[in-house]
Amino acid sequence: MLKFQQCTVQQKRTLFSIPELILEKGQFVALIGANGTGKSTFLSSFSGSKSIQGELTFNGLDWWKIQPKERAKTVALVDNRFQGLEHLSTQEYLELGRFPYTNLIGRLTEKDKVLIAEIAEEMQLTTLLNQATSTLSDGERQRASIARALIQETPIILLDEPTSFLDYPTKRSIMNLVKKIVEEHGKLVIMATHDLELSVQYCSHWMIIQPETKLLEMIEGCVT
Repeated sequence: MLKFQQCTVQQKRTLFSIPELILEKGQFVALIGANGTGKSTFLSSFSGSKSIQGELTFNGLDWWKIQPKERAKTVALVDNRFQGLEHLSTQEYLELGRFPYTNLIGRLTEKDKVLIAEIAEEMQLTTLLNQATSTLSDGERQRASIARALIQETPIILLDEPTSFLDYPTKRSIMNLVKKIVEEHGKLVIMATHDLELSVQYCSHWMIIQPETKLLEMIEGCVT
């Protein structure tokens, strides 16, 4: 699905290299590395910053030749900072996930509305739809952010420190939801994290940025 060949991740300088790597749907991958090693740069580059140099393909297509609107139908990024706007309700925030598919005036179809309602129910957000995003708890905001990514209907979801600032029970709740998404929706999920304990419990693979060599190495786990 997603193939890297002789790639480097750069931000004014080379942060780390990826000699060769293939990622497939149905994998829940933890991206592990110390602060400043380039995890967030790696994730954000898929949205168009082009910090990844080298041969990067999706289903055999050159990633950088895919049009931005089509890339938005391929990968969704959940930032570690909640991007909800204070004047939006949770419903309106979730509706933003349909932006790659709506017409010029942003009108939702009945199919869009049904999908949003289904994902909201799956992510336990139905009772919060009329509530302002500014009033949501940290855990509710994370669920809403992940729900918006699901509503975007992309085969790849990128999570940047999704359990930061959450208490332990809420962290486990979020991780259970993400694992369910991988298993039931067949997504490829790449999660940058410092939480080694949770990644060992939930992730099927680990991508580790080695500090000495600045190489990205893939390790397969035994999570079932």
